[in-house]
Amino acid sequence: MAKDWRQGEDWRDGFAKFFGQDTASIISTRKPGLGMDNPQAGLGDWIWGRDQDELTGAYQDFQGDENKRKYKSPIESLGGTFSPDMSAGQLEKQLRGLQRKDDNKAFTEGPQGQMMTHQMSLQTKQLANQTTQLTNANTIANNNFKLASQTANNQMELTRLQMDQQNKDRGFDRETASADRNLSLQLANMQSDLADKRLQYDRETRSMDKRDRAIAQLMSGLGSLGGAFSL
Repeated sequence: MAKDWRQGEDWRDGFAKFFGQDTASIISTRKPGLGMDNPQAGLGDWIWGRDQDELTGAYQDFQGDENKRKYKSPIESLGGTFSPDMSAGQLEKQLRGLQRKDDNKAFTEGPQGQMMTHQMSLQTKQLANQTTQLTNANTIANNNFKLASQTANNQMELTRLQMDQQNKDRGFDRETASADRNLSLQLANMQSDLADKRLQYDRETRSMDKRDRAIAQLMSGLGSLGGAFSL
């Protein structure tokens, strides 16, 4: 804020006020030029004895009063704090924000807002239920997949064990068959040897019988011969 522009008023100010050309009267119609913050002093201001500082101070006071008149009551009625040091643009932005906030509050607390809040609550619960159901479904699907995988692995392991057992059984059968063949061959060889020994025994037995009979005949003949000599 510029220094008090009313200080140092002279006769020209009173003369200008008489004609309605004093600074307080004309400042409301003076607007800053494009890209300027304050109205610029011109020839008319020089004629009435106004310099740039006086014009700037008056314009700033005028803007402050206008801002206070326009924004103070609306801002404070909406729970905001009016600051005289803020520009019109800043106060307008603050007011719009408070109005939006108040409109949102009014809508939220009104029938439509309450209904929308209720619908959003229902949708949130429904979404939560769907999420829970989806999570449960995913959990069940994962568990089923794990169970199927484990079952498949178990079946593969069982098949492998069965194949191993079948291979072992076939190996045992082959070894048993080979042992049976070897045993049969051994028995056949033993039976053949036994038959050969039996034939040999029979031959020896027949030979011994012939010898025994020859000896018996010889002894019989000797007996007969001895009886003859004893006569």
